[in-house]
Amino acid sequence: MCGFVGIWFPHGGGPSKARMQRAVRSLAHRGPDEERLLFGPSHALGFRRLQVLDPSGSSQPLESEGLQLVVNGEIYNYRELRAAHPDFPYRTEGDSESILALYRARGDDFLAELRGMFALALFDAPRRRWILARDRLGQKPLYYARRHDCLAFASELSALLLVLGERPRINQGALAAYLKYGVVPAPASIFEGIHKLPPAHLLEVGAGWQRLERYWLPPLPGSLHVSSEELEAELQTAVRLRLRSDVPLGSFLSGGLDSALIASFLPAGSRSFCVGFADSGHDESSEALASARALRLEHTQLDAGPPLALLNGVVQALDEPLADSSCLPSYALCRAVSGEVRVALSGDGADELFGGYRRHAFAGLIQAWARLPLFLRGGLLRQLRRASKSTDGYYGASLRGLTERLDHLAGRVAQEPDLQPEFFSFAELHADFGLEVPVELTPAPLLADLPEAGLLERLLQADAFFLLPGDILTKVDRMSMAHGLEVRCPFLDHYVASLALGMPSSDKVGFFQGKRCLRQVARRRLPAAVVRRPKHGFAAPLAAWLRGPLREPLQELLLAPPLGLPAAALQGLWQRFLRREADAAGPLYAILILGLWWAKMDALPV
Repeated sequence: MCGFVGIWFPHGGGPSKARMQRAVRSLAHRGPDEERLLFGPSHALGFRRLQVLDPSGSSQPLESEGLQLVVNGEIYNYRELRAAHPDFPYRTEGDSESILALYRARGDDFLAELRGMFALALFDAPRRRWILARDRLGQKPLYYARRHDCLAFASELSALLLVLGERPRINQGALAAYLKYGVVPAPASIFEGIHKLPPAHLLEVGAGWQRLERYWLPPLPGSLHVSSEELEAELQTAVRLRLRSDVPLGSFLSGGLDSALIASFLPAGSRSFCVGFADSGHDESSEALASARALRLEHTQLDAGPPLALLNGVVQALDEPLADSSCLPSYALCRAVSGEVRVALSGDGADELFGGYRRHAFAGLIQAWARLPLFLRGGLLRQLRRASKSTDGYYGASLRGLTERLDHLAGRVAQEPDLQPEFFSFAELHADFGLEVPVELTPAPLLADLPEAGLLERLLQADAFFLLPGDILTKVDRMSMAHGLEVRCPFLDHYVASLALGMPSSDKVGFFQGKRCLRQVARRRLPAAVVRRPKHGFAAPLAAWLRGPLREPLQELLLAPPLGLPAAALQGLWQRFLRREADAAGPLYAILILGLWWAKMDALPV
């Protein structure tokens, strides 16, 4: 797990050594153990390394017979690949050389056999071309910019700006997408002229030409029949491969199903970690401890720490704005765990791939609701309100949430079939901000191949290929890499993901219950209490924090909102939030993150 930066001048000229040194050192948090720079007559590569496999060897950039390679991530099946391609002149015991061996053997098809998370840049000097590639689900980041005289690329946006020596204008379409969804979706970045390579894509660049290609397509929904035994076997393999490490390893363990299921494949005595909050409504420490005891793990409970310190740490870790408040506990967890182990397994990806959100379970009801006459909706809403008040626990909370949002969601079904969580609506963006979200930065292009699919299928597709890479995996990468911690996600093994994406939606989501197939596996591996435990979510007490310890920085920011955003509209939203007339914690947090991020980037010495 590392970070890299590179620049190429195909028509002559040389890279600035001073810029390269500043750029690569800005990535020190991603690779605290080693720094190397390589300069050629028309290009330069810089690399920061976190030593996980073959610590004493495997320095990068790698070189072999006219090829140069930098790669961020891990190739989990590297031992099998080395055995399958024994003729390559290996010089290390690490995983990255297997990529060069595959390129020698298979040419442009070299990505097909890789089982892992990666972003890479490969320079083929004899053919005077670069290949940039990103893993299938987007676990590792890769930014790039094409100028008239150069190609530049980096693991993080700040490093790219430093090597280019410029700070471009804000991309207004990307800003609108951020205010709508809380993320900046690929292929855009928050700056004009800088792009994120989309997941499962390869970019080939030569002097005066480039070619962008998608190298992996998932199975179509409903095209596979998957037994729970088959899914369990694939998960077991995915975990086994991710236990390959030459440094201490552990596992994140919340109180929920996903992380407990991953931990159930670990040997007894393995280490597990959980972070807790003083707010009991957001604390899962007792449930995590119960799971750890049942699985015979050595468990450590960690404290999240003060909210303002967490916020400042999160902002420093973000190279683009990201309005997911679960960054706060994730930052705390990664900070604490990095002092204990250097690699941690995580249950991320299960909700998006296997249908674990409430909107998945309620999709059929929402779609039917949207077709009802208005007078029937009113009567049914009254019945739902009465039922929600007389029902306790998870289902009561679910009914209350459904009652509050049903009309709103149903009204969006026709126009926004993805139903992604939103911060500001399209109407608010247009009326209050003067912004429009480009269609290519919405989930709509991802749904173009599913014209006949139902709402649930469209929801699952959008979550897997829009929410997962744009939000969840960005959070995991930035919060872990801020502390030099490698996080591995077995649910995102592309063999496991293919099973999830190809199975019928009815195997994943039933009546008011998601992750049906995972629960079948879990019943064989976990105590019944863990399997039945309601979904909690890894979240911070955001509304309480915004009214309390985070109130001062937010109020100060709203006096002069960033990037020309409308002060009157935002201050009105803030007052309604304080009077508890609006559930606006999410939108206000999005503005807070945007303002603090921009202050940081505006001070970047480019």
